[in-house]
Amino acid sequence: MRGGKPTLPHQTHDAQRIVPHPRTLRKAREQIKYMVIDGASPRQIRNYLHRWVTWWVNASETWQHQELLNWFLDFCWDANIAAHAASLLQLRLIKELRTAARSAPVVALDDGQAVQGVA
Repeated sequence: MRGGKPTLPHQTHDAQRIVPHPRTLRKAREQIKYMVIDGASPRQIRNYLHRWVTWWVNASETWQHQELLNWFLDFCWDANIAAHAASLLQLRLIKELRTAARSAPVVALDDGQAVQGVA
């Protein structure tokens, strides 16, 4: 760039879609593999994976928790390791559904009953 103008006329500053490097996913997969070998509990493994995902979500500022877990699942061919990630993803989705259900408006019907989530 010279003089504050793009060097190419079609150059824009839109956010690019960046995916995790395979080495990033491989290192997490290997860490979980060794945790399984060492006898770590499923809860410890989920905690590690949650911290790993949270760190990358905060570091990237473009990735979402579910999106990163899905990439990790796509990268895992070991069913044991993928099961831990799927479990974490399932817990995350359940938490999101509960949060959405709690925040849904309560509407009173004519017969006096209340229904949640109906607008």
